[in-house]
Amino acid sequence: MKYLLFFTAIVFIFNSGCHAAETDYPSESKLWIAIYTGTGKARLFVTDKNGDISSVSTLEDSLTTPLGSLWKLFVYIYITDKGIIPEPYLCKGKDPDEIFCCKPGHAIRAEEALYLSCGLFFDPKRLRIDPQQWKSYWKDKVRPDFEWLTRIEILKPDTPVQVRELLTALYQINTLRFALSKTQSVLSKVLTQGTAKGAVRYLGNTVKIKTFTWNHPVLKDKYIGGFAGWLNDGASVWLAGEGKSQDVLSGWDSRVANLLNRPRAKTWEPCVEVRFFDRYPIDKIIKMPDEESVGSGPLKGLFRIAFKNGNSLTFKTERGLYCEKALSIFGKFDLSEYVARVIDREIETEPVEAAKAFAILIRTYLIRNAAQNKGCCFRIADSSDFQRVSVQSPTEAAMNLSYWTDSLILTGRMPVNYRSDQTDSESFSWTRAKKLAGEGCYFDEILRIAYPGSGIGLMDIRENADCERLTHIESWLRLNAEKWESYLMSLPGYEPPERIEVCRLGSGNPYSDIEKNRITVRSLDTLEDKISIAHEYLHLAFKNHPCGTDENFIENTAKTLILKEGGEYERFQN
Repeated sequence: MKYLLFFTAIVFIFNSGCHAAETDYPSESKLWIAIYTGTGKARLFVTDKNGDISSVSTLEDSLTTPLGSLWKLFVYIYITDKGIIPEPYLCKGKDPDEIFCCKPGHAIRAEEALYLSCGLFFDPKRLRIDPQQWKSYWKDKVRPDFEWLTRIEILKPDTPVQVRELLTALYQINTLRFALSKTQSVLSKVLTQGTAKGAVRYLGNTVKIKTFTWNHPVLKDKYIGGFAGWLNDGASVWLAGEGKSQDVLSGWDSRVANLLNRPRAKTWEPCVEVRFFDRYPIDKIIKMPDEESVGSGPLKGLFRIAFKNGNSLTFKTERGLYCEKALSIFGKFDLSEYVARVIDREIETEPVEAAKAFAILIRTYLIRNAAQNKGCCFRIADSSDFQRVSVQSPTEAAMNLSYWTDSLILTGRMPVNYRSDQTDSESFSWTRAKKLAGEGCYFDEILRIAYPGSGIGLMDIRENADCERLTHIESWLRLNAEKWESYLMSLPGYEPPERIEVCRLGSGNPYSDIEKNRITVRSLDTLEDKISIAHEYLHLAFKNHPCGTDENFIENTAKTLILKEGGEYERFQN
């Protein structure tokens, strides 16, 4: 492992003078982690050079940290909770800090600016944040008052703050339900697309963090970096080491990562409806040990199924299973439990890195192939044609794997298929994954080998709740977008969007959602419908260019695509 460094004398920097700092500077590698659970005092963990926890103590007020980029997190929470929708920041190529934002001529919005750490977007003057309103807001939300937080004029990267105060402020943000949910959804992308890209290998989706880096308070040309945010159970966390945040996060020991992997608090998830034993008619369902036949209703306890082919199966269940009148078994589970049940049925929980890779494949396969009803439940059959699902209650090991990879999916256009023991051009096998894990590959490396050109992304499950997919329009759009591409490539700023979702519009006007890569429309019945679909598609295709917000350009281009040469692009019908 690359040892994670930290200047232990930082405790003394603002309290004891330079001599104490020099005296206490260690020669060994260190990593400092502070965690606050909301009760009692925060705890401070310090690692030794081997990654072991060398000391655990109560967090003292003397421990301070520069804010670095953490100030952007508080600005984002403020504008989100207040319902402020800022104008995108347009990169003009004149400010060197735009390297953290976007390419010249492109624009960046709030969510992307947070996980990429674009400070120019969050400039309080650009956002026209009133200092008095800011002060009143934070005095009301966080108690006691912290001057560094309530005075926006001193909320800057070089501002030193007590780590205890930082953790207290973050923990109290747990009460801001809407803002916290939105913020944590964006921060999940820090590990897959943002400033800590790559750390997902060690942390999965177990933390919601904002990274920071700032000049070392004592050592010239050195840095202090790390992150702050929330763990799965709602505890607030701060982690720091010597170096830039990407350096601090580039090498981990599993023992350190395990410290941050906490039991997950119950959160909303989409459900999955499963029709069990889709190909095997059932003769009887018998309650054990009474040997009584079961009628319709929920199943809880020990049961034996007698199939009409003469086979039988005994299983135990605690929740989620129902018997219907036609002697069929139906299950309804949270997405995490569904993934765990497939893990138990189709693979094993060891080796862990192979199982993590397959947990992501299982989730990805489901969201790409299952139907969805209006209540947001995915629907899929327990079948070798789709995914096989364990009728038994999931094991703890499988649930832990599902939680650790929560919402992680495979990105890219490659079909996701897998088998037990045969790898070919169209599928990947569990046997091959185990072999790669045995050779020392991490789960992301296994997936990169299996699906070249793909990456690890996030399924924003809460944001999928309001989408009734229109797959026939998605097919129409996919085919026509390929035809449009030769014309659109000649226009500045065009970037072909990947895997657009099309959702049914209940009321109002059609619209596009750049963050979700989604358009919402009524139908494909009329010429006007087709122009509207093309219009919203173009908003996504030019999302990083000023043309993307130019309604005249978008509408005229949409009409060109649909009407060109007497309807060349509308020959395909659903």
